[in-house]
Amino acid sequence: QRSMSSPSDRSSISFSSSRTHSFNLDQNPKQQQQQQQQGEEPDHTQEPHTSALLQTAEQAVSMRLLPPLLLLVMVSYIDRTNLSFASIQLSQDLQLSDTMYGVGSGVFFLAYALGQIPSNLLLMRLGGPVWLAAITVAWGAVASAFALVKGPVSFMLLRLLLGLAESGSLPGTWYYISLFYPPHRTTVPYSLIETGITVSQVIAAPFAAGLLLLDGVAGLRGWQWLFLVEGLPALMLGCFIRYWLPSSVATANFLSYSQREALAKALAAAAAVKEDDGDDPDPASPDTATLLPQ
Repeated sequence: QRSMSSPSDRSSISFSSSRTHSFNLDQNPKQQQQQQQQGEEPDHTQEPHTSALLQTAEQAVSMRLLPPLLLLVMVSYIDRTNLSFASIQLSQDLQLSDTMYGVGSGVFFLAYALGQIPSNLLLMRLGGPVWLAAITVAWGAVASAFALVKGPVSFMLLRLLLGLAESGSLPGTWYYISLFYPPHRTTVPYSLIETGITVSQVIAAPFAAGLLLLDGVAGLRGWQWLFLVEGLPALMLGCFIRYWLPSSVATANFLSYSQREALAKALAAAAAVKEDDGDDPDPASPDTATLLPQ
C-alpha cells in the first residue's frame, strides 16, 4: 500500500538530508568526507559556538586586511601604466624612438616575470608586512624617480627596476591572503582584490590627464609631475602596511584568542586534507602549532 507523506513529513526529510550533507566547520573536512561515503551522519556534537567564532574571525580579518591590499594592487597598476599617459611628452623631450620606447616598455614585463618567484620566497622568509611594505616603498621611489629621467639608458634602467619591485605585489598578495583564509574561503577576498585592477584603470586616466595639465609649473614638464606625484601614494602606503598588517594569525592582535584558535584550526584542517589527498606537503602550509602563540 502506498503511503502518503504529509508536508510536515517532507519538510522533516528535507531538513534531515540537508543536515547530513552540511559542512561542519568544527569537524575535520576529511572526517566528514569519510562519514558521508560510509553513509554516516557527520559529528555535530562539537561546541556550537566554534562556527560563529570562525565567521566573526574571518569578518574581522577581511575588514583589517582587504582594504590596504586592495589599495596596494590599485597603486601598483596605476604606477605601471602611467607611462602610457606620459608617452607623447616623454618621447619628445627625451627623443625616444618608437623602438626605444617599446623596448623600455617590454623590459618592465621581463623583470616582472623573472622576479615573481624570488620575491615570494623572500616574502615567506621575511613575512608579509615586512616584504610587501619594502617592495611598495621601492616601487614608489622608482616611480617618482622617473621624473629625473634624462635619456634612453636611465629610462630603461628605471623600467627594469620598477618591474623587479612590482613583481612581488600581486603574487605576494595571493600568498599572504592564504595565510588567513582556508582555501574554500578565498574566493571573495581574491575577487575583491582583482577588482582593484579594473578600478585603477578607471582612476588612472583622469588623474593622469589632470597632472599633465601642470606642464610648466615650477619648471617641470607635465610628464615629470605625473611620475613624481603618482609615486607618492606607494611610499605612504608602504609605511602604513608595515605596521597595520599582521604577519600571521598568531600575531593578529585585533582578534581574540578564541577567534585566533578557531581560525588556526580551520587552516590546519584544510592543510591536513590537502596532504591526505596525496598532494605534496607545502612547507608554507600553516598548522595549529605555528598559528597559535605558545
